[in-house]
Amino acid sequence: MRVGVAILTNGENRIWVQRTIESFLANCSLRPLTIGIFDNGSTDDTYKYISGLPKDLGVEWRVERSNEDLGCGIGVNRAGDLVGEAEYTLFLEKDWTHLRPEQSGVPTTWLGDFLDFMDEEECDYIYLRKFRSEIEMRQHGWARTLGMINLDKGPFSRVTPMDYSNNPHLRRNSAMIESGVLPLPEIRDDEGNPAEHKGKPLWGQAEIRAPKPPNAWIHRWGIFIHEANPDVVMPQFGCGKYGPFGISSCKYGFVQYRGGADPWCLVCEGDDPFNCLAHHDLRYIDYHNELTVEKVESIREAMKKPCVPMDFKPTR
Repeated sequence: MRVGVAILTNGENRIWVQRTIESFLANCSLRPLTIGIFDNGSTDDTYKYISGLPKDLGVEWRVERSNEDLGCGIGVNRAGDLVGEAEYTLFLEKDWTHLRPEQSGVPTTWLGDFLDFMDEEECDYIYLRKFRSEIEMRQHGWARTLGMINLDKGPFSRVTPMDYSNNPHLRRNSAMIESGVLPLPEIRDDEGNPAEHKGKPLWGQAEIRAPKPPNAWIHRWGIFIHEANPDVVMPQFGCGKYGPFGISSCKYGFVQYRGGADPWCLVCEGDDPFNCLAHHDLRYIDYHNELTVEKVESIREAMKKPCVPMDFKPTR
């Protein structure tokens, strides 16, 4: 099997996992397809929903359930095992919405296209999250990640090194296993009980302890957004100077532009490349606390400070 889809869900999240599944099927045309869903101790009618998914969509469903929440790392491994024979796995958790083509700028044929890219390049991992704003970006250290870009090809950028993430991604399973990324560490307490639960001290440790994935790339503007209805949270499309990248005309693909007086947008330097997001963020931090209309000229002067990105190097 060339590719399988692994989905992890838990808790009281039937509405979210339904959105994840339905938006994915509506916006990814690759069929036939095998989708494995691991229900990690849901507490609502999630299992009833995923057990009753229609059989006539060109999809083979593989569904398993644990009566208790085994924690994130264990759950990720169990979901992946459901399609473990696949060469590649698209991994999704329960609360990610697949954007429509007009929103992302990515056609419904994207999964086959991305697999072809991975076949042709030294690429074992593609990160697929879309960040909607600089606030969301900053919460997840995205500026630091983009500073590690050292090659662009089409809509993809190679990032060396890049941390492993359970955010939506496409991976080559053999490379993840050989490098020790998978299976993820299974976090347990001294008595051997699962201990990686949201809100608890060890939450997130499986991701943190995992080795960095080899040959990691990003899709620069992303396909999946987190815990949101894109028709509600993506009403504005950027400043209008770049792209467009789907509905976004922001250099970074952000879609929550707040108008001409937005401090973040005022310190944007149009000549800086995509991977100078960290430099942009530093200009913003330098000035946002004191920003007034009268300070715009000083901000414009600050924008003249040059960005020095990493040199691009060929892959081969």
